Amino acid sequence: MRWREIREQKLACPVATQDLEINTENRDRTIKQFNYGPLNVDVPGDYWKDIAEYWNTTEEAAKASNCGNCVAFDISKRMKDCMPGDTFDEDGELGYCWMHHFKCHSARSCHTWAKGGPIEKESESAEWQGKAFGVAESASAGATSSGNIATVANPHTTNPYAYSSAKKKPKKQKPTDNALDMKGTSIFGGPAIKR
Repeated sequence: MRWREIREQKLACPVATQDLEINTENRDRTIKQFNYGPLNVDVPGDYWKDIAEYWNTTEEAAKASNCGNCVAFDISKRMKDCMPGDTFDEDGELGYCWMHHFKCHSARSCHTWAKGGPIEKESESAEWQGKAFGVAESASAGATSSGNIATVANPHTTNPYAYSSAKKKPKKQKPTDNALDMKGTSIFGGPAIKR
């Protein structure tokens, strides 16, 4: 499906904007894996100091690198229509994070922040949705939408070897390797048991 066709369709709201459990699961994963925070923007503790150290920059630069100006932060009109109730407060506004698939606050940040946002145009929002899900998340009557098929909430976080900090990949087994010759390995899986 081409981007023009996606843009012309009425795009469904991302599942996480409608399902609190999925949104919370994705947000919690982002907190654990990518340091999404601070928890309370009015009382940030050492959050900005710590993230500045992570990025090897100043606290001032870290505070300026927030979700509100991230390339994946969607505050388009269509996305605001997907949000529950008011989407702003005195500290910022709620938007949708296309990187981690959850409702995100503009005054926070995470380790995957990238310059270039926010997404304000409907066409950009549709393009991000097309990239994230391949096609619009909608279906005709009687059909199955992509949201009703087993999916991975954050496909980029499922590959444990996608990041350089991950452990080395295990040695690949060749078809000519004989399981009986492998020391310390059971052909039934798990460690070998000596009796």
